[in-house]
Amino acid sequence: PPRRGAQEPVRLRPGAQAAAPVSERLVCHQLRTLCPVTRQPDWGSVLVEYTGPQIDRASLLRYIASLRREVGFHEAAVERIFCHLARTVEPRALTVTGQFLRRGGVDINPTRTLVPLER
Repeated sequence: PPRRGAQEPVRLRPGAQAAAPVSERLVCHQLRTLCPVTRQPDWGSVLVEYTGPQIDRASLLRYIASLRREVGFHEAAVERIFCHLARTVEPRALTVTGQFLRRGGVDINPTRTLVPLER
């Protein structure tokens, strides 16, 4: 098992770099982080929409599960996932949305997006 604070890296499917880019919409309902104020678990779903080399889905699930030990706000969790995918997958377009279960009466559903620049 990874040491505390270590995340599983997201990998590409074998041969994905040489293959044509794909557009996928992946959803995982197993996102959990720990609130930095109360240390209570915050449960949610994460939606990853991207165009680029195909992501290995099992490694994405392991990466999301590895965040369960992380302490931070919802927005920070989405930003962390977005930055990791942008760095490791190098997609043409990427959107990461977190949909967290309500605690305290207010929904928090942060989204981070990278869209290709028009030339």
